Amino acid sequence: MYIQELAKTLDIPVSTIRYYERKNLLTESHFSRKSNNYRVYNDKAIERVRLIRAAQQAGITLRELQDYIDEWEENSISNEQKRDFFNQKLVEVEQRIIGLNQVRQYIMTKLEGLE
Repeated sequence: MYIQELAKTLDIPVSTIRYYERKNLLTESHFSRKSNNYRVYNDKAIERVRLIRAAQQAGITLRELQDYIDEWEENSISNEQKRDFFNQKLVEVEQRIIGLNQVRQYIMTKLEGLE
């Protein structure tokens, strides 16, 4: 499938796919080239983009994905490494929750002052 079809299948802009390519999150294992140099994406591209989007939803940055995504898909990362990674992500999420609760409390205080 061409980039337009891939984008439509995944409901994302073409620019997002191109960005993932520039960041080496989509590589030549995810597409082949026709004689006119157009890319033809394979099913691995669909799965990779879905993995990237799911990881982003979980708070994993593209930079972190660049470092680990190939090894993760190949299952060459040990469970201990995965555990360490997710423990660190959990700490980051908990810190964001604390910050958001502080913002929430501030807003509630302001709202109470308006009564």
